[in-house]
This record gives sequence, structure tokens and C-alpha cells, in this order.
Amino acid sequence: MTKLNDAQKAFVVERLASHYQTTGIAREVRQRYGITISAQAIEFYDPTRYSGECPKRWADLFHATRNSFNNGKADIPAANRLVRVRWRGDMALAAMEQGQYKRANDILDSIAKECGDAFSNRQKHEHSGPNGEALRIERVFRRLDTLRQRAARRRAGRRAAARGERGAGSQ
Repeated sequence: MTKLNDAQKAFVVERLASHYQTTGIAREVRQRYGITISAQAIEFYDPTRYSGECPKRWADLFHATRNSFNNGKADIPAANRLVRVRWRGDMALAAMEQGQYKRANDILDSIAKECGDAFSNRQKHEHSGPNGEALRIERVFRRLDTLRQRAARRRAGRRAAARGERGAGSQ
């Protein structure tokens, strides 16, 4: 097996820190640099997996990259939106390379939905009226008062009618 130079090792470490799978990294190294490397050899540069000692230089790069990538997110790859989008992007590219354009389009649509918060429970609230003006709450309150007055009149009318009917029936 060929040894990696420092730039190639940095590439591997950054990919690992960005939650890429070792087999995918091995494939990228082979495509990009023409070097065949095993998944086990790649795991050597992951300080969270390798049972031995990952060199401090690469462990520091790994942790710095992972922290900037996650930016406080959970360490579960699929729970991170950026990871899911990256994986889908890779799937879309693979589908296009295979000539499966419909499938690639569906994957790209799912990326658009993910980025557009279609899969989150975030609600968008409008805190201003049209053109950024203040909300016209007094109009809403006036309408509400009008509805309350109508309801009160109806109730009063029903009560009066009920009293009148009882009085007429008892005579």
C-alpha cells in the first residue's frame, strides 16, 4: 500500500471529521489521487474510532474540523442537516453519472425541501404588517367587539323569546 503525503492525510482527516464514511473516502482517494487505501487505514486518522494512537497533529485537525462542521450539533451524522444534504448530493451525482436523471431530480427536490425547512417544526411568525408597517391590532379588536355585541344581542333576544313563550303558554 502506498503512503499518503501530508496533503492527502489532511484530506482524509477532514473527510472523516465531516462524517464521511471510510469506504467513500477510500473511493475518493483512489479517484482523486490514484492511491488505493483500505478503510481500516483511513480509520487510523479518526481519533474517535481507532483503538491505537492517532497522531496528535491529525487528532487536533480532526477535532477542529469536526467542531467547525457540527457547530454545536449532535455527533450523530444523520441528525445533522449538512450531513444529510451532503449525502443526498453524493447520491444525486451518482444517479446522474448512471443516467438516472429522474432519480437525481427527486433527490435534488428532497435537498430543496430539507434546506427550505419542510422537515422541521419551525413556524414562521410575522411580526409586522404589510410593507413592514406595524400590525393594525385596533382593527382586529374593533371587529372582535362587534362580534361580541352581536352574540350578546342574539343571546338576549333568545332569552326574551324564551320568556315570552313561557308566559304565553301558561295563560
